[in-house]
Amino acid sequence: MSAKIKILYLEFVNGDAALANNIIKNAGMTCQVLAVNTRQEYINALKKFIPDIVLSDDALPSLNTIDALTILKEAGLNIPLIAVTEPARDNLASSIVTIMKKGAYDYILKDQIATLPAAIISAIKKHRAEKITNRDISLYMNTIDEVFFSRDMLKSELIQISPGCESVYGYNVAEFLADPGLYAKIYHPDDVHMLGDFVARMQKGEQVSSKYRIIHKDTSVRWIESKIIPTKDEKGTLIHIDGVSRDITAAKAAEAQLKLSEQRYRQIVETAQEGIWILDENMITTFVNKKVCDMLGYSAEEMIGKHHYDFKDDVGQKNSKERLITRKPGTAETHESAFITKSGKQVFCIVATNGLFDADGTYIGRLAMLSDITRRKADEDALRRSEANLSAIIENTTDLVYSLDTNFKLITYNKAFKATMKQVYGFDIAQGTNILSLLNDFSSEMAAKWKDIYQRAFTGETQQFVFEYDFGLEKVSLSYSVNPILERGKMIGLSCFSRNISRQKLDETAIKQSAANLTAIIENTDASIYSLDTNLKYITFNKLFKDNLIHAYNIAVKPGDDVMNVLQESDPESIPEWKKNYASALAGQSIQFTKEFNFGDTPLFLSFSINPIWENDSVIGLSCAARDTTRQKMDEIAVKKSEASLRTIFNNTDMACMLIDSNGKIVSFNTRARKFSETQNRTIREGYHILDWVDYDRREIVTGILNEAKNGGNVNYQASRNINGSIKWYDMTWAGIKDREHQDFGYVFTIKDITRQKKFALEREKITSDLLQRNKALEQFTYIISHNLRAPVANIIGLSTVMDGIDVENDEICEIISSISKSANKLDEVISDLNRVLQVNQDINENIESILLPQLIDDIKFSIRHLIEKENVSVWCDFEQADELHSIKSFIYSIFYNLILNSIKYRTPGKQPVINICTRIQNGKIRINYKDNGRGIDTSRYADQLFGLYKRFDTSVEGKGMGLFMVKMQVESLGGTVALHSELNQGAEFVLEFPQMHLQIA
Repeated sequence: MSAKIKILYLEFVNGDAALANNIIKNAGMTCQVLAVNTRQEYINALKKFIPDIVLSDDALPSLNTIDALTILKEAGLNIPLIAVTEPARDNLASSIVTIMKKGAYDYILKDQIATLPAAIISAIKKHRAEKITNRDISLYMNTIDEVFFSRDMLKSELIQISPGCESVYGYNVAEFLADPGLYAKIYHPDDVHMLGDFVARMQKGEQVSSKYRIIHKDTSVRWIESKIIPTKDEKGTLIHIDGVSRDITAAKAAEAQLKLSEQRYRQIVETAQEGIWILDENMITTFVNKKVCDMLGYSAEEMIGKHHYDFKDDVGQKNSKERLITRKPGTAETHESAFITKSGKQVFCIVATNGLFDADGTYIGRLAMLSDITRRKADEDALRRSEANLSAIIENTTDLVYSLDTNFKLITYNKAFKATMKQVYGFDIAQGTNILSLLNDFSSEMAAKWKDIYQRAFTGETQQFVFEYDFGLEKVSLSYSVNPILERGKMIGLSCFSRNISRQKLDETAIKQSAANLTAIIENTDASIYSLDTNLKYITFNKLFKDNLIHAYNIAVKPGDDVMNVLQESDPESIPEWKKNYASALAGQSIQFTKEFNFGDTPLFLSFSINPIWENDSVIGLSCAARDTTRQKMDEIAVKKSEASLRTIFNNTDMACMLIDSNGKIVSFNTRARKFSETQNRTIREGYHILDWVDYDRREIVTGILNEAKNGGNVNYQASRNINGSIKWYDMTWAGIKDREHQDFGYVFTIKDITRQKKFALEREKITSDLLQRNKALEQFTYIISHNLRAPVANIIGLSTVMDGIDVENDEICEIISSISKSANKLDEVISDLNRVLQVNQDINENIESILLPQLIDDIKFSIRHLIEKENVSVWCDFEQADELHSIKSFIYSIFYNLILNSIKYRTPGKQPVINICTRIQNGKIRINYKDNGRGIDTSRYADQLFGLYKRFDTSVEGKGMGLFMVKMQVESLGGTVALHSELNQGAEFVLEFPQMHLQIA
């Protein structure tokens, strides 16, 4: 530090500042020291002198160190402060702890004032480092990894997950999408029960925020924090969830480390000692005390005789050599230095050295006093993190936190309090706002009530109470705590907290209900349950346990009875075994075992569980249960018998099967696998490596398949083989097998003869190709008919028009000419209709575009506005769930145009036509319900003709029967469906479903 350091000294004893100035200058530092001893002088100096560091004598009666720190914080100044205190002061350790927690950077005892220069350098360096650290923290927070995911709860399918999943869980996106149940498999066994609670809460529509452990793909345990938002349909069914997860393992570890660091910090303050190290004139160690040995991990014998360089790294040796060059022998100095312990770690110390001289004044070495500041450095970092965490907790808690001065004015408050005051009362608050004045503007009665509460707290009595509020139909319970803030016995303000305990109130009710439920469960379980105290006397038991003892041994047990006395009457031979089990449980072990009893010819198996009951790390009793497992035992016997049956199935399946262990060796195979090997002229045996079984040129491929299957994937492919001159097709599947711990267990390889299916597939492809060709020819034929007849028909119409204008007296000829004209016009209409039908298939190649349904309906209404106004038609639309459709606009326009025109044309006489159109998203499709109040159609009579060409069901209105036919053609051309629900004189409802097409982006 070459620049001048400006030091502000809060001096109690005249001359202390001058002494500090001399010590600092003798240490080679350039400084300017200003001494003050009153509050006002201190405040003025902060504004005008603008110090780099503040030294505060804690004995100054008018302005102690905590006052000085408070003034700095209130002024918004970030200046390091070092406390200077008397070593003989009462409660020294607790005072230092309080000062450091309030924000002091360091403390100096006056009898160690020589260490002041090093303390100043350390404080200024630490101050600069904090600024850099804060910037680095901000950068870190801006680049933190989180995992976003969405899941379809109806299909139990993962819809999407962000790439960050690989860093958080170890599994990539593809692995998650391939295995819908992977998310549940990676839960830590101790936390997997939480899944059921999460689903239950989401089914109620609750958002879930939780912390739990998972097993990372690398088998490490990670802590995860997840927030999940559920989506329910109109029926209240959970259909979709969206969430975000992040890895909080480091944060969990940091919490544990912080607790450890705080404990170490207290120990340093309470048991502060210094190490003593004596070196000769050649810097060879001649003496070290136990403290130095404890610091560095060496014994005194290991250190004596060694150069002090032996305990420093390269950087430390370089710094020591530079000091030796510039320092005169015998000069006193204080500096910070790092030493290397026996285990290779670094220890940081404040080293105060002075020369040693013999009686003749000859320099004979140096005395070094070492103060271990390694822990203090760590504790200082922890303290800064603790303060930051406390601030973060206050700002991020859902509790309302604020403080008032004695004039009821706000000093501090968190964001939650500010937001609540704005939301509930409409107040904009700021520091200095009088809270009672704001409340009085809202309600004088409320202001008077809170004034009474605050005034009682100002008497020194903490106020704790609960208020209940009505917000609509919901009751909200808030707990309040108003606490006096004292400074040296003087009341200076209030700290206030408010918490929403509505859930807690509900939980208390639930706990009572849970206790009743637990009793009911115990009494209604199929297990005999009892508890014992440490003297093996009965505390409680359920009715089943009591009844079983009476039924089996005619013993009526009651609370307080000794279990050994009961055993003496019921089963005396088993007493030693029971004593051993109970003793193990009282020692803290959980004991489970099964015991067989014989009552008559039928054996009875009972499964016992004896578990210690803990309280404050001590066993206070035993919880015991016995369950009849006779059926389970019998089932186990049956399972063993069924193994032979399973082997029969394995050998008689229609697939060749091989079981392969994780090393690639064949464990087992069935008869079909042996026969398949024989057709390939291969030998298969248990213990053979699978690569020895396959052809040499396919071994590299099979190795890749095994690796892929090992990572959780299934590999399936089809292959052909020449068997005795004929081609056979096989479906082959390789699948990895995992055990319960998700460890690789091996593989299963199956081969199935699919030659017959393959032949069928080839025949089906040929039939499909023929059908496509015939359909194409039919379309060409229709095209030729519709276009090539166009000109002849036009000629006939023209000739008939000319002939119609000729004056022919013969009535029969006139009638023939009229019939020809009508037939030609009718044929022209048919050809036009045929062209419209063909146009549907041609227009399907139009580009897909985004269609705003409200705009489309408005355009149609405008185009037929005169008809709508004339018939007083009302068109109501509900496009809230889906107002946009990606499709071919001309088709959608034509569909709605035909439907609306039909509704107006077939309206009910004397009734205002009303049309309702609404959209919904259902199963990934857009569903459109179109409903009118017109004449309707008798669907029970015309069900098979509804959408037919030229089909008309009401001849009272002019029409051709093309509209519904075109609607169905165009809907189905777009990949959709259309259905009609109608009754005569009850209106008609059309249900249209369209897939969401993708936009074509150039």
